[in-house]
Amino acid sequence: MRTTAFIILLSLTGIICRAQQHPTALDLTAIKKAVNDSVSATGYKALLKKFNQAPQYLYPFEGAIIYYGKLFLKERNAVSSLAGHKKFEKLFAQKNFAELIKEGEPLLSQDPASLKLLIALAASYIQTGDSTMAYLTRSKINLLMPAILMHGNGVSDSTTIKVTDVADEYVIMDLLRLRGNNRKTTKTEYSFIDMWTLQKSKRVEQEAIYFEVYYPF
Repeated sequence: MRTTAFIILLSLTGIICRAQQHPTALDLTAIKKAVNDSVSATGYKALLKKFNQAPQYLYPFEGAIIYYGKLFLKERNAVSSLAGHKKFEKLFAQKNFAELIKEGEPLLSQDPASLKLLIALAASYIQTGDSTMAYLTRSKINLLMPAILMHGNGVSDSTTIKVTDVADEYVIMDLLRLRGNNRKTTKTEYSFIDMWTLQKSKRVEQEAIYFEVYYPF
């Protein structure tokens, strides 16, 4: 996954830096309102349609509605089958990209903003020469990363990077070119906070990174 993330990183570096400079509070009340809005062009349903067709035309605040919106979905499946994810991960480890696409696309339809699925599928489209789908999938990642990082840079437990799945912690660390050594978890009422101690290098001076994983509401 690390090599895959580095490929995506090439088009993300500037976007990530800008998003991390001035984090703003995550307004979950507004996101819940958007999820319940099934009529207007700014509601979750309409934005998800645009996300699946032309994500490059959406703004980061709209990406945040798509990414965090699944926390409020009543029909949210457990997200996608555990068996399906295990098979997906096995295919990725085997670098069986053609079969991974077949397995991954139905999973993504159930969980459209999963960074783990998007990263693996983007790599698979690149490896199989599908430039159209590679561009579409990378555009989704280009939208979601600043949408997440605009609400926290992870340098302290008061500026956590807020995610909807533990798997996304690993993806984001890969995209930020960080390696975690140890993880310490603290539970809160609506989430749990993971503090990762980081491997130091000439490039990395930061000692730790903080993630907050929200429970579905």
